[in-house]
Amino acid sequence: PLPLWVWQGMILLLVAAVMFAVMNFSLRREVARRTRALWESERQVRRLLEALPVPAYWSNQDQAVEFVNRKFTETFGYAREEIGRVEQWFALVQPDSAERERFRLRWETALAQAREGGRETEPIETQLTCRDATVRTVAVVGRHVGDRLFVVLNDLTARKHAEAVLQQR
Repeated sequence: PLPLWVWQGMILLLVAAVMFAVMNFSLRREVARRTRALWESERQVRRLLEALPVPAYWSNQDQAVEFVNRKFTETFGYAREEIGRVEQWFALVQPDSAERERFRLRWETALAQAREGGRETEPIETQLTCRDATVRTVAVVGRHVGDRLFVVLNDLTARKHAEAVLQQR
């Protein structure tokens, strides 16, 4: 027969193993629950961004476009898969290389100032050529969010047209 202290030790180890198993199961369930909640939260944010009534995109630190919303594709005619990187898209929508370079310099300056101040850029007005060859006047506004750049392109075309009509009167 084994001494009493050996039996007590074995019982203690068994109780500890059961407690560990219960805690492990409990922790795994909690991690799974929180993971599901996080995924649902991300899906909700994407749905909200997708539903924005203005064209928007975000790019990563390498300027790869990771997201464009529905209004972006409707307005400019390009889906995210067709863009790749920010400079590739601007080459498509600003075919005049001199104008594109002027915009790029203004944009980079505005982004640097905004990043320093922890705010969004001042709107920069420019003209962009859509896939269907229409030209739209937009105000581009961006903000760094972590290592991403979130950009909104406010379409001013209708307003500019209305202003021109009023000035002709």
